[in-house]
Amino acid sequence: MGSMNEKNLGGHVHQDDRTPWESGVKSLQSEKERRLLGVIDEMRDFDIHYDNIDLPQLVVCGDQSSGKSSVLEAISKIPFPRGENTCTRFVTEIRFRKSDQISVTVSIHSHKSREMSEQPHLVQFSDQEGFSQLPDLVQTATERMLGSQKSGGGSRFSRDVLRIEIRGPDRQSLTLVDLPGLIVNDTRQGADVGLVEEIVREYITNPKSIILAVLDAGQDADNQAIIAKAKKTDPDGRRTFGIVTKPDVPPPHSDSRKAWIDIVQNKREYKFEKGWHTLLNRDFQQVRDKISPETRDQHERRFFMDPANEWSVISKDDWGVDTLRLRLQKLLYGLARESLPQLLDEITTRLMRMDESLEKLNAGLKTREEMWNIYKDKCNDMCDRVNAGVSGKYNDYFYTPNNLEDAGYLRAEIEKQYERFSGDLALRGHGIKFPNTDGYSPETDPAWVDKVHRMLDKTTGEELKGEVDPQRLTLLFWEHSEPWTDIAREHVRHCFARCESYIDLIIRRHLSQELPLVRSYIWRAKVKDALKKRQENAIKELENIEQDRQRPVKTYNTHFLSLSQQVYNQKLYKIVLRALHEEDSTTPGLELRLVPEVIAKQVQVDTPEKQRREKAEEILSKMLIYYDVARDGFIHSVIHQVMERHLLHQLHRLFGDNMGLSREEFDNIWKDDDYGQREAKRNEVQQLRDSLWDYQGKIQDCLIDHNV
Repeated sequence: MGSMNEKNLGGHVHQDDRTPWESGVKSLQSEKERRLLGVIDEMRDFDIHYDNIDLPQLVVCGDQSSGKSSVLEAISKIPFPRGENTCTRFVTEIRFRKSDQISVTVSIHSHKSREMSEQPHLVQFSDQEGFSQLPDLVQTATERMLGSQKSGGGSRFSRDVLRIEIRGPDRQSLTLVDLPGLIVNDTRQGADVGLVEEIVREYITNPKSIILAVLDAGQDADNQAIIAKAKKTDPDGRRTFGIVTKPDVPPPHSDSRKAWIDIVQNKREYKFEKGWHTLLNRDFQQVRDKISPETRDQHERRFFMDPANEWSVISKDDWGVDTLRLRLQKLLYGLARESLPQLLDEITTRLMRMDESLEKLNAGLKTREEMWNIYKDKCNDMCDRVNAGVSGKYNDYFYTPNNLEDAGYLRAEIEKQYERFSGDLALRGHGIKFPNTDGYSPETDPAWVDKVHRMLDKTTGEELKGEVDPQRLTLLFWEHSEPWTDIAREHVRHCFARCESYIDLIIRRHLSQELPLVRSYIWRAKVKDALKKRQENAIKELENIEQDRQRPVKTYNTHFLSLSQQVYNQKLYKIVLRALHEEDSTTPGLELRLVPEVIAKQVQVDTPEKQRREKAEEILSKMLIYYDVARDGFIHSVIHQVMERHLLHQLHRLFGDNMGLSREEFDNIWKDDDYGQREAKRNEVQQLRDSLWDYQGKIQDCLIDHNV
């Protein structure tokens, strides 16, 4: 099975009447290596790397006209087209596979950015010829991939991939990926430069790619873009392998030739851990004459072995196509062996995701009766878990800390909200605000007393001169407690928001995977309104409590009576102390006696105004005591009568009676119009999952075989 964007475009099976072009890439692997690369090859054949699993591969990249095509021809012994409008305008992936029969299959792998309407135009392309027709075949592919772009004046390059698969008994597992040549110093191709660099970056940044950096000896190394790209992507040079082409171009005995010889010997600043290699390109006459690979190889050997050419000083392992194949064999095998543990991890992770996808897809493919029963079970589970969440009894695996965010622990969140409410009311709940300075307590602070005194003057009634109606305490309390309800209303909203988020989380966790449409429907048609009704009832209850606050003050709270008596006693005590002090100052040395006349003198007020001020202090003192007592009662009422009663009490009943969803409603919404597409997707994922499972076992066997 291929990727969703790829079509197998046909192939041509040849008999064993091959030309020399058709017998390259021999003996690159030992039997042990071939088994390992065979597994990788199977995975690549399945296009697993398009499923976010990168596979080991050799990536050929370099500047335009650097000789990449010559390298591919030498390695594969397949003729590649030259000149303009060739395969370097898109990625060409050449695959070699061992097979009993010889065959060639050519296909276009359309990029995911392609419009679906364009893909049939691409997939109609197929190979009906042998290797000798490959240049014409590539030209046809170019026209298919770039035709629509040309007509639209777009890029001269394509993200599509031309795949050439060659099978035969003497073909070993190998993949070569030829990338478009990097464009240098051409301001006319700004868009093309960006596209080519993006394509090259995508391939060479794959940590499982060996970068075959092709450099032209006819140009300075510093001026070739691939050097900078390789160093940026692979700064340590651990997975870059340099290939120098056109070694005959620099004149003999020139500084340029000596410099390139040093580079191949890894003596210059361009040092790669995997080393360098050099190949001799066919010259113009040889290309025109279409000399055979054997003739080309003989000419190459004569060149490098001739001392007059100076290249004979480098190791025989570092020049020629025969040794290059052997080096590539070792590089690819080493990379494949090194990648085994990571491949196993990636496959295992992907299998887990696929199992989750299959569970979801299978759930969507059940019968109505099965899904109705599942839904009812889910409602029961949600009911139980919400009941536990409200009570704070998290004796369910669902409430495992690493399995749930903070919003899932409703009781904990609500208790924190209660603490914030209580603290907020204590901090911001008083309507009369004066800075408490000079060490005064509120009931004796001149600013507070003046405030109350002015209020008493403003509200004078029919009481006797100097007297005060005790109900003025009610007016003072109303003003001082004015902010309470607004603060409470704010915290009721916060409490409701936590309940709403919690219910949404519960429903998402239980229904999103198997019943996404039902989840959306019940939230919109059932739950949202039910929660809103609870909020409205809570606000109404708060309004009732606010009406109670606006009634005349009244309490039988023993704490209020006790504190009031304490304040009165303290006042009397101060009067007695003043009387003693005054008596001692007028009759020093005599026995002190608290006679009624002495105490009466301290209690007596000179004027009605002073008497009213004394009353103001008394009312203020009692109001502050009552305020503290009433505030505690208000907090208690809001928590229990508003939040607990209307927002939390029996919250789990939202999930009773199947959340108010009838069987008819359920049947109408649970199954969407894409059922057939999901069934096809399920089958596709199942097939991919089965293949991955098979590959997982094979990779595990390879880990054992290769002692990794």
